[in-house]
Amino acid sequence: MSAPGNLRAAEDTRSNWETPAELYAQLDSIFLFTLDAAADETNTKCSRYLSGPCKGDSCNTCGLHQTYWGDTVWCNPPYGREISDWVEKFAAESAHSTIVALLPANTDTKWFSRVWWTASEIWFLTRRVQFVGTTSSNPGGSMVAIYRPRPEGLSTGPVVRLWDWQK
Repeated sequence: MSAPGNLRAAEDTRSNWETPAELYAQLDSIFLFTLDAAADETNTKCSRYLSGPCKGDSCNTCGLHQTYWGDTVWCNPPYGREISDWVEKFAAESAHSTIVALLPANTDTKWFSRVWWTASEIWFLTRRVQFVGTTSSNPGGSMVAIYRPRPEGLSTGPVVRLWDWQK
């Protein structure tokens, strides 16, 4: 069943919200990103990027279908229905890459429990992110999920902190 026209338009709009430069710059100064895993030529934060999600025949450049082997990855994935697919991808790729993902702080969702058990760290942002390209304010909070390679079977839950990124 497809979504009504106005809902579909809202989903399309929210799937390509760009990360504010100030937030990205702070994270990049810590992690030194080498790959943006869900971008296009207009909103990429790194010189190397993958698209996301796939559209038509673009899966050969889609961040959901490519490996991040050895990269330090930045990802502000689309916040639509595919977010759980991205969370699964981060968990799988964290065996051999560091991944930093900007996600909605929706602790009441099924996909959040997967973040909890697979991310190394979760930084809850104390102020809302105003995404570039939106005409309305962000209705909810955000978090940064950090995935790092760690020993097989280690699932003690992440280190959690509050981060005031606009100090």
